[in-house]
Amino acid sequence: MEVENQDTRSSNLEKSKKRQKRTFSRAFMLKVLRDLAESNSPSFISKKYDISRSLIRVWRGKFKEEYELYKLLLSMKEKKRLSKEELLKENERLQQALEEALLKNRALETLIDIAEEELNVQVRKKSGPKQSKGSNT
Repeated sequence: MEVENQDTRSSNLEKSKKRQKRTFSRAFMLKVLRDLAESNSPSFISKKYDISRSLIRVWRGKFKEEYELYKLLLSMKEKKRLSKEELLKENERLQQALEEALLKNRALETLIDIAEEELNVQVRKKSGPKQSKGSNT
């Protein structure tokens, strides 16, 4: 029993040495909160920076406005990214519609060419200035 108590005491001593009171700069705390806003995982951030989740909660309360601003900026970036994806899809759709319209136009031009050739019917109007019906020049 004496050996067990000695082991737990030495273990606690090591932990207390490990968890000495550390001081953190404002910049570091804000960096942690920015990473938290991005990852949304206090456990991950806690492990990444070797700090407790409760300390992260304290900082989140202390710098609530900054943290909310980080989250707002991230959501705005996400919306911007989504709108880029939507624009790319719309561009692709419009390009396909243009190809179909050009193909349809070509098919109609060919149909007119055949009709004019085989039926001797002039379908297209002649280009040039319009002449009035009453002029005798």
